[in-house]
Amino acid sequence: MKLTPALLALYLLLLAALGAAGYSFYHGQQQRALDEARTQLTAIADLKAAEIAEWRRERIADGEVVQGNSGSVPEIRRLLQGPPAAPSAAILDWMGALKSFHGYTNVMLIDTRGAVRLSLVPAAPFDGYCATIAEEAMRSPEVALTDLHRESQSGPIHLTVIIPLVFPPHKLPAGAILLWIDPSTFLFSRIQSWPTPSRTAESLLVRREGDQILYLNELRHQKGTALRLRLPIGQWRGRLPAAAAVSGRQGVWNGVDYRGAPVLATARRVPDSPWYLVAKVDADEVNTPIQQRSELVAFILLLSVLAAGPAAGLVWYRERFRLQLVRRESEVVRQALVEHFSYLSRYANDIILLEDQTGRIVEANDRAEQSYGYDRGELLALNIRDLHEPSSLAGFEARWEAAKKPGGILFETTHRRRDGSVFPVEVSARVIEVDGEGFRQSIIRDITERKRSLEEIEKLNQELEQRVQQRTAELEASNKALEAFTYSVAHDLRAPLRAIHGFSRLLEAEHASQLSPQARHYLEVVRRNALQMGDLIDSLLALSRLGRQPLKARVVAPADLARQAWEELGAEREGRQVEFVAGELPSCTADPALLKQVFANLLGNALKYSRRRETARVEIGCSTMANSCVYWVRDNGAGFDMRYADKLFGVFQRLHSQAEYEGSGIGLAITQRIVQRHGGRIWAEAKLDEGATFHFTIGDTVESE
Repeated sequence: MKLTPALLALYLLLLAALGAAGYSFYHGQQQRALDEARTQLTAIADLKAAEIAEWRRERIADGEVVQGNSGSVPEIRRLLQGPPAAPSAAILDWMGALKSFHGYTNVMLIDTRGAVRLSLVPAAPFDGYCATIAEEAMRSPEVALTDLHRESQSGPIHLTVIIPLVFPPHKLPAGAILLWIDPSTFLFSRIQSWPTPSRTAESLLVRREGDQILYLNELRHQKGTALRLRLPIGQWRGRLPAAAAVSGRQGVWNGVDYRGAPVLATARRVPDSPWYLVAKVDADEVNTPIQQRSELVAFILLLSVLAAGPAAGLVWYRERFRLQLVRRESEVVRQALVEHFSYLSRYANDIILLEDQTGRIVEANDRAEQSYGYDRGELLALNIRDLHEPSSLAGFEARWEAAKKPGGILFETTHRRRDGSVFPVEVSARVIEVDGEGFRQSIIRDITERKRSLEEIEKLNQELEQRVQQRTAELEASNKALEAFTYSVAHDLRAPLRAIHGFSRLLEAEHASQLSPQARHYLEVVRRNALQMGDLIDSLLALSRLGRQPLKARVVAPADLARQAWEELGAEREGRQVEFVAGELPSCTADPALLKQVFANLLGNALKYSRRRETARVEIGCSTMANSCVYWVRDNGAGFDMRYADKLFGVFQRLHSQAEYEGSGIGLAITQRIVQRHGGRIWAEAKLDEGATFHFTIGDTVESE
């Protein structure tokens, strides 16, 4: 009965501890969830703002390259400075290459009055905003990038790269090339994507126009908003994340979005632009996990309270029994520890010193005598300061105090031997209690060899860094020279080919009646081979650029890319009966543009080599091999002899003649290069006249949800 009050007090104390622990856990989980959400929003906003800024810089760089190369196309100057004239095939080819290779929607040539001298897209609108900006941009020779705009209320959204053209000896532009950009091809998709699963998260692009906020892209929860939705800043200031962004607010904050829904948001200014990027997520999505965790904590606390009474009695009984055992064993353990410590101190490889409160050495092991050159009696007559090299005594008192903290202190300093020589040491010091009195125990290690090794490593690192910088500079110079050589070769080769094709066309048009059938046949062969040579040059350029093109990998859906590639091959299916079967293709990590090119090449081959079938069949799918996802494209076409399979992916290697099936012989080489850049491999299986199957792996597959 005498123990009942003590047990009751212990039970109440346990309940209080459980309550405090539950509240602390809930508060910690709540703060952790908010911190994680803030960290994620900050990281996503920084990443997207940097991506958009880099994309803008790349467009300016495209313009600077075009500006530097425009002098090699003399007809540009003639079209700008001479009377209106029809453009030649050369300039159309040049501008067409700019448009197709870089993904622009249109290429225009305008004079200083804003008149359109040449446009690849006939009747393309050019007035209003873009014309005004172009006129202002041509007051200097610098390449400029317009803001997002529409040429008409119902027209698509565009940005335009304005490239002023200056012809020496003149210093002012004589006109400009305009590269029209559709932002939906990259910019808007990067803004709208979100790297983690979320049902409410959203990023958006805004800019300030007077006292209003203009939303630049389509929103997740409201359609038809791009360059149309405007909200007054004054009415929404302090609540709307977009209003806070254009007002210069920093950090992560709570507010309401354009729907009036509470959100957690942050914003970033996109460098070198009037744009602001806002990243936000609904507050309900952030708070839901916290509520679920609080319910779990409450349930656990209830179970703990029910079990606390019996547990308190059991703890008391076990503790009483344990204390009795401890008392009996403590003396035995203490004596064993004293003997073990004495043995370790005497025979340890490190120096061990014991010092009193004044720093006087009261104990030292054998290693200390060997390292310092003093005998035991001489060491015990010294103060620890006497073993320091004089210049290393700075900060001694601070380190002495730090040794009193739990865990002690670890530091490096310099000690001196009896003969005056010095050596670097690492000291682990802490205060221990012996018979109620505090002493500082120092475990000292000679680190001379470590220092020497570190110095050698540092020297090697510096030499390696210099070599890396030298090799990097050499590689950059080599890449620039290769790019200049590739452009020069492509330009110099295309010029005679265009002449061959053009003059042969004129010869046929103006003198066909004077030519025999055999001569006309020879003329057609010349033209056909000139066109084939042009295709070969384009394919070789694509193959050479592939190694220098940066890999922009992200999680993609191969099924969507394969369907897009199939739709773009519509002209190849025209007038034919083709059966297309698409199986399930798991997601993977890859560059979407390059992976789409892989599907386009393989599907194009399947259509080409099955054209002699009454009903062509093309299939795409995926299988598993050695825990890896293997994508494949199969057809029922001509097939090939597997003895020659090793020649499939070589440049200009063909298993069928040009007369049977046209082609450059480079498409599969490009496909193999793309797959290898993604860390994958490609191979084929076939039988003559029974079709072929191309298999490839690419990147890391992502399990479907």
